[in-house]
Amino acid sequence: MEHNYALHILLRANIPLFHGLSIDELREFVRHCNMQQTNRGDIIIAYGEYNSKIYIVLGGLYEALVYIDQGLKRFNKLSVGDSMGGQSLILNVPHASEFRCLKGGVLLKFDRLDLVKIPNLQLKIYKNLCRIMTKRLLMIREWAPSVLGRKASRKTYLHFGVKRFRYRYVGHVLNRI
Repeated sequence: MEHNYALHILLRANIPLFHGLSIDELREFVRHCNMQQTNRGDIIIAYGEYNSKIYIVLGGLYEALVYIDQGLKRFNKLSVGDSMGGQSLILNVPHASEFRCLKGGVLLKFDRLDLVKIPNLQLKIYKNLCRIMTKRLLMIREWAPSVLGRKASRKTYLHFGVKRFRYRYVGHVLNRI
């Protein structure tokens, strides 16, 4: 029953992670996922935590925070169809941001180990993750100054994981293709 609910939400939402997947492939993906109920204030992914999971929002409202100047600052809100944890799904690196629940909801949780169980979908999922992460990199220049209240320095961009992402993530994805 849970998987049917998740599949219904995913089919209605235009989720970039699933572009190019057929209904049967999406059904196969969802079979390897777990649902997670969340409440307001729950920390889904802690800053600096090692985690090999990606979370897809099926309901509720979440916020992404980055650690800047000895404190966490919000830089994005996530709602139905958004995902969090994509970089850590591919790389074994600590999270450069923290994700919290603002309004109770439901997440679809998928672990890197489950990707091995569905080899026919690996390439499509990695390709879509690469697209998502590339778009996020391009957005950093837009939102970093508003979050910081000043122009972002090279050190700040490195803090957001740009250099680490650009060299390690893209190379890792290309090696898998």
